[in-house]
Amino acid sequence: MIVTEWRTVDPRKAVDRYLREYPRRPKRIRAEYGINEDGRFEVHSRIYEKAHGKWRETAWGPFLGDLAAAFPELEPYMKWDMFTPDEIAGWAALEKFWTEYRAGGYPTDFQYQASLGALPDDVMPPRETPWPEVRAWLQERHPRLVAAFRRDMRELARAAGPGFRAGPGFEGPKAWYPGSALE
Repeated sequence: MIVTEWRTVDPRKAVDRYLREYPRRPKRIRAEYGINEDGRFEVHSRIYEKAHGKWRETAWGPFLGDLAAAFPELEPYMKWDMFTPDEIAGWAALEKFWTEYRAGGYPTDFQYQASLGALPDDVMPPRETPWPEVRAWLQERHPRLVAAFRRDMRELARAAGPGFRAGPGFEGPKAWYPGSALE
């Protein structure tokens, strides 16, 4: 995983509710990103805040809105958080999120799980579309998603350098770096 330098976050301008708590306390954020042991791309943050004169870690997680504000150079790759090229992740979750959306719920969980917006021509199916048709649409677009993911990961690996492939299990065929089998 690549670990970035610390950047200051203004709690009054934070996107995530957690970072807006205690707005008078200074906060720092650091991004951690790379391919995890399962072959998924991950973007996470570590949040530190200063209280009583000492910095201490107060949160860890995918605060993607605040990461994008603090690290605009990573924003184009955040759409791939938890994406793997090996499979369409979470069929059961996708079906559940689509069913909830059809019943009047919000589409955000489905959009995140399906990496909607990762392709320039991505348009979500209409709300009334039955699940079997949505599943076929997801299967049809998956090869294009994988191609776009690999292109973005090669670009990110070049910018990040050799540390991008660091971590358990990434020295083999799943290594994402220039010159790898996936180049």
